[in-house]
Amino acid sequence: MKTKIDFSLYGVQFKNIEVYGFGEGATGQATGRGISAMARQYVAAKYGVKCQVHYDSFSMGNSLSIYVDPRDLYTDYKQIISEDLKASFCYGSFDAMTDCYDLKEEGKDIEKMVGFFFKAKYVSFQFGAKYGTKLYEELEAEGLN
Repeated sequence: MKTKIDFSLYGVQFKNIEVYGFGEGATGQATGRGISAMARQYVAAKYGVKCQVHYDSFSMGNSLSIYVDPRDLYTDYKQIISEDLKASFCYGSFDAMTDCYDLKEEGKDIEKMVGFFFKAKYVSFQFGAKYGTKLYEELEAEGLN
């Protein structure tokens, strides 16, 4: 059963996050809309800017792509922001040497604390806009995409 919950994590107050299976005796799972809403709220609270978020689900996991207008933040911070978002929303990393996905242990502690799982397998951060949007065309015209 899907439900919307409010909670605080990472120093951010998250509101109306869609979760299914929450409070039913097992660990719940945030929906794609829930994970996207968390990412938008996190970026707005931590960096004071709006962002575009694209969530995609596939057979062996999911991905979260976060786009921020390059006019809103200094591009010098791209690496710092990217690492912060991956630490907050990515549950592991792919090791090409062993052809294996390594899970992070700290994600399990956070999962127990909030009562549901909300991380994505792959998280990417970009200055720009998602292809095909009005913002993309606007940035393309300015040479910023």
